[in-house]
Amino acid sequence: MWVVGELGGVATMGDSWTEGFDVTVTLTTAADATVGSGRISVPRGGRTFRVAVTASQPLAAGDYVLRVGARAGGASIPSRETARLTIPAAPEAIGALFVRRSASTGNKDVPTADLRFRRNEQVRVEIVTRSTDPVTARLLDRTGKPLAVPVTAAVRDDADGSRWVTAQLALNPLAPADYAIEISSGDRRMISAFRVVP
Repeated sequence: MWVVGELGGVATMGDSWTEGFDVTVTLTTAADATVGSGRISVPRGGRTFRVAVTASQPLAAGDYVLRVGARAGGASIPSRETARLTIPAAPEAIGALFVRRSASTGNKDVPTADLRFRRNEQVRVEIVTRSTDPVTARLLDRTGKPLAVPVTAAVRDDADGSRWVTAQLALNPLAPADYAIEISSGDRRMISAFRVVP
């Protein structure tokens, strides 16, 4: 399981967060038994993080609680968030990871939990898969109508053994509105929504 998070504005979090921070993620059952965890240190100037949560045993389908804690070196109070989620039976995956790239990220790929993007950015959607089928992708408007904007689809195998289907596009042709990227692989069709803002 992968968890992506993003801190709010520095002014609201305090100056100590700009010096870097540590993130701890814990996954528990509904009965509060810990079944997985992950940790990452975010370097100075970072605001986003992507953490791999390693399970202590194969996860059964069902309801879980995800707890995320972040603490900066000079912060007296950590930031904490809790989310409830339902994991489907294997091998189905849920959710998608979003990545942004622009001059504001130093033209580097940065994971993001904020699904609002500007027209000067590129967006990439990543979904974990076990399929070896070819992948295609297209852009949809908010009504589900396909748009004639090119979307680059690919399959990526990571060093940890995970396989991802990805779809990437530049947002400069788009007006501010709601959109979705549809990724198809074999008989699976996955739709991930985002928003382009002024």
